[in-house]
Amino acid sequence: SAVTTYGRCLGSFDESIKADKEVALQAVSTNGVALQCVDYRLKDDKDVVLAAVKSDAYAIDYASSRLKSLCKDKDPVQAIEAMMNMEKMQAELKPKPQQQKRGLKI
Repeated sequence: SAVTTYGRCLGSFDESIKADKEVALQAVSTNGVALQCVDYRLKDDKDVVLAAVKSDAYAIDYASSRLKSLCKDKDPVQAIEAMMNMEKMQAELKPKPQQQKRGLKI
């Protein structure tokens, strides 16, 4: 597709296409700088930004200010992956509603 081959042309597409996460992932995976053309919400999406910086480290310049600050003075790929791993671990450690109900009664 044109998005996969020419990620930068994403800028010429309709806003609804620029807001589509799957389209954005295809575009930034082949051309990280295409991140500048995606919907602003996707510029804060860790999956999209990670794919972009894996393709081109300079793509971090087009990420949200929150993700840019996370990567300040760090390798952007490692910083975003570390953040995602931390969030995953926190989610796994969070007790599930059924586990909370099974508390011991003395």
